[in-house]
Amino acid sequence: MKKYYTLPLLLLLVPSLSACQDTEHSIVAINNVGKNGLVEIGKYDLLRLIESKQQFVFEQYSPTCSHCTTLRPLLEKYAKNSKKTIYTCNMYGLTEEEFNIDFKGPYPDIFTDYYFPRIQFINDGKLTYEVSNAKFDSYYGLSNILDKHFFSSKIYMVQSEEEFTSYVEKNKNYIAYMYDQNDDRSVSLAAQYIITNEVAKAKKPIVLINFINYEGNLNALYTKFNVEYYAFASLVKDDEVTKTIDWSIADGSELSDLVASI
Repeated sequence: MKKYYTLPLLLLLVPSLSACQDTEHSIVAINNVGKNGLVEIGKYDLLRLIESKQQFVFEQYSPTCSHCTTLRPLLEKYAKNSKKTIYTCNMYGLTEEEFNIDFKGPYPDIFTDYYFPRIQFINDGKLTYEVSNAKFDSYYGLSNILDKHFFSSKIYMVQSEEEFTSYVEKNKNYIAYMYDQNDDRSVSLAAQYIITNEVAKAKKPIVLINFINYEGNLNALYTKFNVEYYAFASLVKDDEVTKTIDWSIADGSELSDLVASI
């Protein structure tokens, strides 16, 4: 039987959220989330993240591994410079039997052998790329290979008026989706139709606006998108709002069509 613990808050929506939700209904930080760095997760939370079928990058390491110690400052520097999130998992203390039963058994293509460190790119529960150990001793080599294979997501999550203003100054065509982390339908629709479609069709410019943690004038946002409250998704083309739906009453297909039209 697999063992699961409570999913760390850092895995949900954006790193500063405070509400716990199941990973399968969460929006994992895919690429640029306004803040950056390494996010530590537990061993069995890693399984939950894989089973969520969403895309992410993670490093397996052990504090007793000298190569891991060498790699850590390089990863931290890369995460800071690139503003991309990399999840890290301390595998120390996991016996070979536990590794084989809980990790290699259900995911033999991801957890091939028990060694560290390793950096892996995961999408739809599958390994899409693994960084060669030869790239671990040089920041230049590591950053080049990560840049080449890191997901080309254009999803950007904002929590403040400043972040939103900065986004729209650089983007004239995008979809704005305001979500409420405490609203199951809000998060579920985003995970199913926005994130999934973004992954499948690639490079869709989408800005996710965190209603609960947004620091700024919400009424100004409502006026811009001609809505009365937070449950909206809007298509913006050439800096003009061309279509807005109320996701609280619309079905998922409308949201999917909106994403497809950008």
